[in-house]
Amino acid sequence: MKATSVRYIPLLFTFAVTNAFGSSNTFYADFRYSLNQLDVGDRTTQGENNASRIGFKGHYGQSDSLTAFYHLQMGVNIDGGGDVLSDRFYYAGLKGNFGSIIYGRTSTAYKKTGLQMDPFYDSSAGAGFSGSNFGLSPLTNGWTDNSLVYTTRM
Repeated sequence: MKATSVRYIPLLFTFAVTNAFGSSNTFYADFRYSLNQLDVGDRTTQGENNASRIGFKGHYGQSDSLTAFYHLQMGVNIDGGGDVLSDRFYYAGLKGNFGSIIYGRTSTAYKKTGLQMDPFYDSSAGAGFSGSNFGLSPLTNGWTDNSLVYTTRM
């Protein structure tokens, strides 16, 4: 838990500094919990955390030429097992007429596509109530650290 908390100190500092300069910052929370009734031999009901999360995001400057932005998101374990907070993603970047460039811990391109196409992608509605069923590998369902991502403007 200490290592996770220490990792977020620079981003929280950025949040405080940019807030002082009048930029747009948002704190959000999305708690996703379901009760699932399983009927496999004997009927059981179980609770399932469906990727609950909290985060901070914001930007400084709002123009077509250049805007700085950041996003920090942490997983929240609300069903009692393991650490309360876990790493999800965190990044900062610049966007403008050229597109956007970000650096940090990001989702894979395959995962981003899956999230856009499948409304149940990061829920417990996957095969056997175990989450998304897109292969469940680090390529399809994970994060990439120290990523430098350029996206063109459409």
